[in-house]
Amino acid sequence: MQREETAAPQNRSDRVFWAVKCRGKLRTSGGSSSAGRAPVCGTGCRGFNPRLPPHPYEPAELQKLFASMDEEETVRYKFFLGTACREQEVMYAAWPDIDFARGIYHIRAKPDVGFTPKKHESRDVKMPTELVEMLRKRKKHAPHQRWIFINGGGKLEGHFLEKLKRIALRAKVNCGNCTAPWTAGRYPTRKIEVTCKRHPVCEHHYLHRLRKTCASNWEAKQVPVRTIQFMLEYKSLETTMRYLGITNLDSLTDKIDAAASVAVANVGDFEPALQKYNNPVAPGANLSAPITTVGVTVALASWKCDAARSAASRRGTKALGVWHDH
Repeated sequence: MQREETAAPQNRSDRVFWAVKCRGKLRTSGGSSSAGRAPVCGTGCRGFNPRLPPHPYEPAELQKLFASMDEEETVRYKFFLGTACREQEVMYAAWPDIDFARGIYHIRAKPDVGFTPKKHESRDVKMPTELVEMLRKRKKHAPHQRWIFINGGGKLEGHFLEKLKRIALRAKVNCGNCTAPWTAGRYPTRKIEVTCKRHPVCEHHYLHRLRKTCASNWEAKQVPVRTIQFMLEYKSLETTMRYLGITNLDSLTDKIDAAASVAVANVGDFEPALQKYNNPVAPGANLSAPITTVGVTVALASWKCDAARSAASRRGTKALGVWHDH
């Protein structure tokens, strides 16, 4: 295999893992141009890795992705982002499944084409109003009588992942460090290794990130976790929590600043407390009087500790040892 760009060798155990995970099937992104075809599963798989929990897209990253999409691509990936559906659940989405009045997508089996939802269970997913309106507009000039998303040949679209990676390359949001084998040329072909700087093989862009982004947005807007669990179709609440990402850090500035100001205020409470602690305690002082500040409470506890140690030392070494044990 020739090398187009310098890259670290892939780990053999990972390649074997992917070969087993993908059942040995190696699909390509289609087309016969001299630019080559990118492997997306098998030993060169650059898709979703179940060993690593997916992380949601940042808002700025999503803006770049959608800014590089045409109208057809936008409605497709808005569907992923708005429903948190898996690839086949989007692939087999049909017009009768859409309840426009309620804004709900009914995910159900279609035995005639061999589609069965995961765990053989139908479910409903609430869609955002923006997506419902996009679908309503699309239905007026539907590309197919039954299916919502089809390819150029009028058949079911089955290359959502590959096309997302091409969009990411076009939007210039690839990391530039991922490597993958690539078939270049036509006749004869040759095997080379490429990076995501110039090819759509970046492993940081995959459909499950859109799924997790949607789930995280639901949680951020206080959709009940049990409802999220139902719409994601998970039996375990623990598995559901894996899909709830960390809140966008850029939106936490005010809360972080407020927390820091509280911490500084509490530190200030220690100054008068320490001054009082350094001064001798007057004989007969009432040590059981109510204490309101945190700093005074800590100082009082330290004073009592010193007094107890002094009393223990007067009773002898044995008593002091008992004190240390406590």
